Amino acid sequence: MSERTEAKEISTRSEYSRFNLSQRWEHVVLLVSFSTLAVTGLVQKFGGHIVSRAVLKGLGGINRVQQIHHWASYVLALLAVYHLLTLLYYWIVADVPARILPGKEDFRHFFLDLKYYLGLREEKAPYGRYSYPEKVEYFAVIWGTVIMAVTGFMLMNPLITVRIFPGESIPIAKAVHGAEAVLAVLAILVWHVYHVHLRHFNRSIFTGSLSREEMIEEHPLELIERERSAPSKSVANRKKRLRIFLPIAGLITLGSVWGMYVFVAGETTAVKDPEYRENIAVLATAEPTPTIRPPQVPAVEELESWEEGFSDLFRVKCSSCHGGVDPIQGLDLTERLSALEGGESGPAIVPNDIETSLLVEIQQRGDHPGQLTSEELDRVVEWIERGAP
Repeated sequence: MSERTEAKEISTRSEYSRFNLSQRWEHVVLLVSFSTLAVTGLVQKFGGHIVSRAVLKGLGGINRVQQIHHWASYVLALLAVYHLLTLLYYWIVADVPARILPGKEDFRHFFLDLKYYLGLREEKAPYGRYSYPEKVEYFAVIWGTVIMAVTGFMLMNPLITVRIFPGESIPIAKAVHGAEAVLAVLAILVWHVYHVHLRHFNRSIFTGSLSREEMIEEHPLELIERERSAPSKSVANRKKRLRIFLPIAGLITLGSVWGMYVFVAGETTAVKDPEYRENIAVLATAEPTPTIRPPQVPAVEELESWEEGFSDLFRVKCSSCHGGVDPIQGLDLTERLSALEGGESGPAIVPNDIETSLLVEIQQRGDHPGQLTSEELDRVVEWIERGAP
């Protein structure tokens, strides 16, 4: 007799609890924070796309999008800590078996399913509390969260990072962060949506329970175990386990608070804003009191070349997207020659010709993530008209 047949015979209830309220709220927070990170992150990675420009403009510009992205990452990090603490509570205090961990039974189920898909077996493998596809997806979330947290910290705290690693680690972190983001979104859209929403709409993470028929089909071994056993936990043993759990949970919480502080406030800037103060004489004299004034921006006529006026401008405004190892659309604006060469859409700067200079065309729209001010754009236009020396 197969496990599904046995589960069908012993099943007595119409609904079976699967996720408690805490677990369901964890999923809601994960859903909201991940979706926010995906939207605000991908529009930065593909900033030249028309949809990205519309989203960036709708959310208030690149700075606001980056702020939303950072706050969503803080929420996800706190959720990860909370999830770790709940896991330890279930395993240490409640004495719930760690069924989410992979085991040799998962490999046996994999080969049974392989036979089923090849037509060599009539039924799929009988899963327990968690199937091997669910375990793969769960650990993919953990792996992705760790990778995104580490690379995100490096990008938010570049000065701290280069004290430990070489400077090349920053563009590497940017490439890894972006690639993992695309991979995570594709995994959700292709894997998760199909298995959970299209193949069979599993509502248990929202309702907390599965029907009798769903349990027989998806988790027959768990159904048999739950119907046959009713374990009772000793209160004395639980109190003893709680004394073990609390110090561990306290250390993890303190470490997480310190880590979040470093993550958010640990970075220092390499450039100090100059302070300009009037030099006021104590005794009045016949001479006017000298005043220290801020340095004036050189006039357009004084900016003779890329090095003297425009390399720093493009580095500040454009290099986060159009620089490094993998610039957006292949356009690198960190060097004059690479700007003249352009990217996938053509040359960004054409000397003596602002009509065909794509950089001017895009900036004149007024909605670019790295938008130049009107004064800066006028300087660039005049520089190009003088041959972009």
